[in-house]
Amino acid sequence: MKEPFFSVLMPVYNGAKYFDRSVKSVLSQGCGDFELLMLDDRSTDDSMAEIRELAAADPRVVPLAHEENTGSIGSRIDLIQAAKGKYIVWLDQDDEYAPDFLETAHRLITAGDWDIVHFPHWDKTPDGNVFREGFAAAEKHGSEVLDWFFRGMQGNIWYMWDKVVRAELWRRHLPPRMRCATDDVFFTLPVFFYGKSYLAVDDHPMLTYYRDIGQWGSTTESLTLEQYKAQVDVFIRFYQYNHDFLLNHGFGLKYEDDLLRFCYLGHLFWRVILLPTMEDRDAGIQYFQKYFSCSVTPRPYEFPYPGKPKRFSYSFKG
Repeated sequence: MKEPFFSVLMPVYNGAKYFDRSVKSVLSQGCGDFELLMLDDRSTDDSMAEIRELAAADPRVVPLAHEENTGSIGSRIDLIQAAKGKYIVWLDQDDEYAPDFLETAHRLITAGDWDIVHFPHWDKTPDGNVFREGFAAAEKHGSEVLDWFFRGMQGNIWYMWDKVVRAELWRRHLPPRMRCATDDVFFTLPVFFYGKSYLAVDDHPMLTYYRDIGQWGSTTESLTLEQYKAQVDVFIRFYQYNHDFLLNHGFGLKYEDDLLRFCYLGHLFWRVILLPTMEDRDAGIQYFQKYFSCSVTPRPYEFPYPGKPKRFSYSFKG
């Protein structure tokens, strides 16, 4: 059987009520040279039954299932390892593609043989407001790709689902299997490290991201202080993981400030806002100051999230 050009990867947990939108947006693409891998992470709803029905109706849908719930990072690792396409694209269970997404991506890749093609997207909030998130058009090659990752995109860098990536790049350096929100942070750095050609497209968005609708990745649900502390502990472990990755590949501390500011401090800081009381927020800040010496002040969460996080004064305590 011919290998597909694209592997569309969808991690699923209690997502059955969203499939009509998300899966339909894939199966109706103008470019049909793809497989859609849907991996159910031991859902408690009818997700797996619906996935099997979709696979029976369309052979491009590949049903996969975990025997035990592993969380989103484990699901993404298993999807990457199961993919057979030349290029990987992601779609969360509650989002949707523009009708010409894969067709446009195929045309651009065929013309330029890019490792990474990056598209803008629409960001839709629960109250119905829609914002366009994007960046300037760019072409980068060789060492410029990693430098652009840290210093060119100014914060719009970590998402897995707004990029089309040569499949082998995802497999080169997978993160350890851990449970943590915002898993994009842990997968994307190696892709930009190994990628040698990057194209940023600014024509029109190719995906609509429905913020705070699905089960994973919510930014408005409240956290308890203990939940926040647990997230800080995991984030610090992954910070050390990415720090060591750069160090072991000969970059020393070249990107240390960027790694901390965009990739970790930003996430830890905005998650403080999800704590229900100012007392909890103060305690949360004090907790991540176990690792960082920072001067920060909690502020209300606003949409759209600013593209350029404020530069804080900090140092890593080790």
